Amino acid sequence: MIRFIFRVAFYALIILLIAAFFLNPTQEDFKKLVQEKLTSEFSEHLDNPNLELIVQEGTEFVSQLTDNLVTRDNYYICSVYTIELPTGEYRFLGAFKNFIPLQKENPLRDVFEK
Repeated sequence: MIRFIFRVAFYALIILLIAAFFLNPTQEDFKKLVQEKLTSEFSEHLDNPNLELIVQEGTEFVSQLTDNLVTRDNYYICSVYTIELPTGEYRFLGAFKNFIPLQKENPLRDVFEK
């Protein structure tokens, strides 16, 4: 009976690791998330609808900037993404197509406050 439980647990772990491998988000996924978050922050801070052009330009600028600011440490079943900003370094864990901040501060808020 115990052997059966261990065997099932072993197979479940193998299935979980295989799923984690295939659902490990790419650097492009993370860049897309950063661009979406920054676009929403731009929109939130620029309430005037006439400033849409600035938001679009800011989004394009962020798109180019993320290539230089974002690094990825790939561990195959998960990844750690680092954003290097003047206010500090911010890390996110990427696993199962989700991103979890590894610090309490919101790096985007810091950028807009300064």
